[in-house]
Amino acid sequence: MTECQFDSVSELLNFLAVDLEHTVDNRYGRFATRFILVDTFEEYSVLLNWLRNHCDKVLNLADFCSGDDVFPMLGSVLEALNAMEIDATACIVGVSEFMRLLPTKEVDKFFSKLVERETAKNRRIYLPLFRGRELLSQLLEGYDRVVYKETPDVLSVKVFNNQLKDIELTVAPFAQRNVQSGVKLLNGVRELFALCSNQGNVQRSTRFWLKTKFAEIVKEGASSHYTVQVYKSAWDFLSDKLKLVAEKNLGTDEQWTWLAENVEEDDDFDRLASRLLNRKKYSGEVINHFWRGTVKNGTGPERWLSWLWAKLSEPQGSYLRMALDMGDDINQFEENVALAIFDANELTFDLIKERKKLLLDLGSPNLPKLFWEKYNKLEKPESKLAVLTDFTDKEKCEVVRNVGELLKIKPSGESWIRILEITYPTLFNYLTGFLLDDEFANKYFENYRKSRIMDCVSEEHAHLLQEWNQEKLWLYDTRHSVLEKVDKQSEEIIWIDALGLEWLGVIVGSIDSNDYSVECKIVRAELPTVTMRNNEWKDENEFVRYDLDENAHDTKYVFPESFVKALDIIEDKVNKKLREELHNSQALILTSDHGLSRFAAISNDKVPTPDGYEAQRGGRYASLPKGASKSRISKLEQYSDVIGNGDELIQLRYRNFTGSAVHGGEIHGGASPEEVLVPVMRIVKGALNIKLTVETPEVELDMKGRGVLVISSSASLDAPMLQIMNSPFYGNYEGENKWSFLLEGLRDGEYSGSLYDNRRNLGGVKFVIKKRGAIERSDDFDF
Repeated sequence: MTECQFDSVSELLNFLAVDLEHTVDNRYGRFATRFILVDTFEEYSVLLNWLRNHCDKVLNLADFCSGDDVFPMLGSVLEALNAMEIDATACIVGVSEFMRLLPTKEVDKFFSKLVERETAKNRRIYLPLFRGRELLSQLLEGYDRVVYKETPDVLSVKVFNNQLKDIELTVAPFAQRNVQSGVKLLNGVRELFALCSNQGNVQRSTRFWLKTKFAEIVKEGASSHYTVQVYKSAWDFLSDKLKLVAEKNLGTDEQWTWLAENVEEDDDFDRLASRLLNRKKYSGEVINHFWRGTVKNGTGPERWLSWLWAKLSEPQGSYLRMALDMGDDINQFEENVALAIFDANELTFDLIKERKKLLLDLGSPNLPKLFWEKYNKLEKPESKLAVLTDFTDKEKCEVVRNVGELLKIKPSGESWIRILEITYPTLFNYLTGFLLDDEFANKYFENYRKSRIMDCVSEEHAHLLQEWNQEKLWLYDTRHSVLEKVDKQSEEIIWIDALGLEWLGVIVGSIDSNDYSVECKIVRAELPTVTMRNNEWKDENEFVRYDLDENAHDTKYVFPESFVKALDIIEDKVNKKLREELHNSQALILTSDHGLSRFAAISNDKVPTPDGYEAQRGGRYASLPKGASKSRISKLEQYSDVIGNGDELIQLRYRNFTGSAVHGGEIHGGASPEEVLVPVMRIVKGALNIKLTVETPEVELDMKGRGVLVISSSASLDAPMLQIMNSPFYGNYEGENKWSFLLEGLRDGEYSGSLYDNRRNLGGVKFVIKKRGAIERSDDFDF
């Protein structure tokens, strides 16, 4: 390419004027096209003005764009040239931008029609090129006439580099919402070509952002102080601008575009995510917040960004990290949260707890089919227990089954109880119960609750049931004698039909000992234990809840589903009612008409109903019809477990009279402990104002597995007892309101317990047990 340089633009214009009238030589006379190179804004503006004044036609490429974001139709430009008079002159504005953006082969088609276009077709065709020297040189290399200098020289104005201002053009399929200061936004390629036709616009800005769907085909490059930077996708931009290390498949084009559009100057990824999600810094809670369906845009880009932020920032060791590492598809994230637990190399209590909270926050209670396939392959009930939650009835039933198995096999150690406290707190509270001021009742109902979960009578339970007799029964005050002393003006009485002592742990477990004090007295119901003999509320305006009794008598009763339903009734209805009433009351009394017996209902131990008597309530008692005289019972040894009560014979244990069908899965009417013993629980607003301090938050076990926990209280205590899971530990007074508790049979780990004194729950304590000289580690479970 030969070049004819001029010292100034005015000298160039003089040459053009002369050339138009008298050609310099044959080359100029034969070929019509004049390539003119100009590098400064001012000179380009002057050149355009001269061409507009001297050309018959000015062809702006912007006018040949059929849409806002459509490249010029160059064929139409050639048609316009062909339609001109032979002696007419034309100027094509914007060719340098076409050359700059599109690959050479696209421009070649157009240039091949112009480079050797002869004056026989058009008198003159002017192509003013702004900073296009390198671009033009590359294009003309392939033309023999140019190589052999048979075409007119390229005309140019000398320029010194220090005269030039750098121009930056960024091309992308999106545009930032907050355009940086000094950057002019061009929406579509037509705006870029329109800009070229009025170079005064360029003088006011040297930085441009072109938003175009054609970014993928635009070429990148830098020449003559004009740089074109191309981002073929939003992800390319983020990778470059933010140094993003995320793989492209972590988001869709729409998601990456949304993120890129919101990038501001000086952003890095953390700063961008913090601003868009309104967070000071990353934490695992961010994904929980934006995943919930109740949050505005919960399923929108914010949810995706919270997941992406977690993918890039969540530290190793958390359960969330495990779930995130399972796959790169956001649509599989909820399933991964459910399944990651099966792949844990070391499953700690903290991971189990974190998983449950994560599942709850994500709002995905129903576990996927693959979860149950993996679950069914587990063999150990403890392993099964660790992967369950209490979010669905199916899981709750599985927890009950697994705990029942564990209670049967009696594994060494009680780590499974700590798992249960996490997975199903309501069942944990049921199993651990509430400490009663009665040695027999404590032992009996501890074992009865275990039998209920196993759905069979254990040896320990059966042995304690044999100890139960009339003498023990008559030692308890009647419920009526206790309730008649209650000041009903200041203390509201709430009745729960069929609420036996077995449920106290579930009720007390929902009461905050920091806000309320709880006392419970065991009383006996009237015999037989049927509602019509015990409905003391009939003459009082007192609240009664019947759900528990109705569930027990449901003809569709099935274990463990109906047992789980009973737990739900206590947790969701009874406890809710207590919270509502305690909000408005200073104190209230909770009691019941009678309890329920599962094992009397399913017992096969039958005895004939005495002559003249009629069996009632599934055979739990027998009564004489009205007006009938007592029959003489000749074989009293058959009825050794019977209590005579006027015209009624009441079964003391699990033997039933024949002749009356059982309806449902639980029963009442007899005098077994679970039927006849009921609570009178007094709940008072206001804590006991006793502050407990754990003086030894870390208890070190000796070689025999023994350690000492020291607790101090702000007030004197009589005989404190610490209940940890199902085990009681009794305190030894050390002086200055300090009590020591010798702990045995506990493994290393975190523990929580409740401290009792004189039947009062003083509150909870937490501590850690460590084996002396042991390396710190978390318990793991074998999958």
